[in-house]
Amino acid sequence: MRQTELSLNKRDRRIVDEFRSKGLHMAREFNRAHILAALDRKMPEQLIMEVLNVGRTAVWRTRAAYLKSGLDFALHDEPRPGKPKRYAADAEAQVTALACSAMIKLSRDSDRDVRDWATFTLAKQFDSDSPALRSALEERLVDSGHEIRGEALVGLARRRYANIAQQILRELQGDFHGDSVLEAAGLLADVRFLPALEELDQRITGDNAVYLRGTLRAAIAACEGRHANDSSTLQ
Repeated sequence: MRQTELSLNKRDRRIVDEFRSKGLHMAREFNRAHILAALDRKMPEQLIMEVLNVGRTAVWRTRAAYLKSGLDFALHDEPRPGKPKRYAADAEAQVTALACSAMIKLSRDSDRDVRDWATFTLAKQFDSDSPALRSALEERLVDSGHEIRGEALVGLARRRYANIAQQILRELQGDFHGDSVLEAAGLLADVRFLPALEELDQRITGDNAVYLRGTLRAAIAACEGRHANDSSTLQ
């Protein structure tokens, strides 16, 4: 049976991403945020259940709650008697480590969509760092999917991976595919990226220009050592 699709809007996606990466939350809410993020990226229910160790009912209820009543209703429990179950710091660290291990394995999956979701999660949703995580992201630098390569670049740029500047520059100078490489360039803020970024600023047109211009000019500003809104030359 085909699963009902769910798509988060831009605001809700940002909130869910922040929810997954910060602070302590009720155990059920922590899982719901991951379920929503996975459904938004069109991951199969069975895969979500296996990775998060949740039942099909949890997936169905979370999706139905979001579609019917929005993000707050989908994430949060209604007030109940007694003290809510929360992950203590050490338990949350264990959950995060298990999730990271699962995502590393899935980043090597034969299914492109699965690799995309796993690489995105490793790159942007985990603040931790380890040789295994870096190795998994490095492997994805040669992935056939350009969006996967871009997400790997972001993750490695966040962790200041050795020689990542050359990889970013190679992507900028090649066939341009999207905003992740721009985000990675902005994170590293290397002046060597400026010629390629400025050439892209002149080259992109149409819908791509509308979609990418803000990220592109923010990357240029970062590489020039200033904030985008401080420069009149980039208006």
